[in-house]
Amino acid sequence: MSITGKWFGFGLDPLYDEGVRKLRGGDFDGAIAVFEQCLGATENPKVREMAQNDLMQACVTLASREPDRAMECYEKALAIFPHYADLYLRRGMARAASGDFLNAVNDATAALTINPSFAEAAFRKGLWLHQIGKSDDGVQWLQKASSMSRIFAGEGFLKGIEDAASGKWEEAETRFAELANNPAVQANRLKDDGDRFAREGRMHDAMLAFEEAARIAPTFPDIRCRFGQTLLEADRVDEALVEFMQALEVNPNYVEAWAQQGIALRRLRRDQEARNSFKKAYELDPNHPIAAMEFGFG
Repeated sequence: MSITGKWFGFGLDPLYDEGVRKLRGGDFDGAIAVFEQCLGATENPKVREMAQNDLMQACVTLASREPDRAMECYEKALAIFPHYADLYLRRGMARAASGDFLNAVNDATAALTINPSFAEAAFRKGLWLHQIGKSDDGVQWLQKASSMSRIFAGEGFLKGIEDAASGKWEEAETRFAELANNPAVQANRLKDDGDRFAREGRMHDAMLAFEEAARIAPTFPDIRCRFGQTLLEADRVDEALVEFMQALEVNPNYVEAWAQQGIALRRLRRDQEARNSFKKAYELDPNHPIAAMEFGFG
C-alpha cells in the first residue's frame, strides 16, 4: 500500500475511497453523504474509524464555508463524537454568531466539562456571559482563561481583561478582536489545538492543526517541528524532513528539530546524515533523550 493509502485508508473500501475523493475535491455534501453510507454498510473497524474522522472533517469544513448550515453540520459531527470538546465550542461560536449567546454559553460549559483546561472555551464563555448580562461571571472566566494558557496571558489580553473588570467591555472586546486577528495568536491557538489533539490520540486532526498553523506562521520553528512529527507519524517521511530542515533554518540550535531530523533521515536509510543530526542534538543538549540514546550511547 502506498504512503497515502496507509494514512487515509485507500483500498480498504470502495465507498470510503469515493468519500475521500469527494472530500479532497471540495464536494463536502457529497462526501458527507457517502461517508454516512459507508458507516451504515462497513463492518471493518479501520474503515469505520477513518470514515468517522473524515465525516467530521467534512462537516467542520462545510460549517466554516457555509455559516448558515453550521448548526446542521455540528449536530452531525457531535452525533459521532459527543466527547470532543472542540466541537461543542465550534457549535457555541456558530450560535454566538447568530446572537444565541445563552446556548453558546451552554456549549462552552459542555466543552469545559469534557476538558476543564480548555482555555479557548473559558475565554469564549467569559465573553458570552457578558452578552447575557452576567459580566462579573464573565470576567472570572476571562481570568481563568489567562491562567490556563500563555496565549491569554499576554500583555494585550491581560489589558483587555483589566478593561472588562473595570466595566469597559467595549474597549475590551475591541482589543480582543484585534488580537484574534494577529497571525501569531492564531498560529499559537492552532498549535495548542494540535497539542491537545495529539494527547487525545487524534493524530490526523493534530496534523491538520499544525499544517494550518505552519501556513499562518511559517517562521515559527516549534510549529514546523510539531507538523513534521505528525507527518512522521503518518509515514510521510520526506515531507517531515522538509519541515525539520525549515525549522532548523530559522533556529539552528533547536535541539528537538535536530533529533527529529535524525529520525527522519534514519527512516530514509540516510544513516550517516542521521548520525550527524543526532550528534548535533547531543552537542547542544547531552540530556536530550533521543540524542542521548542515539548518539551519546551509540
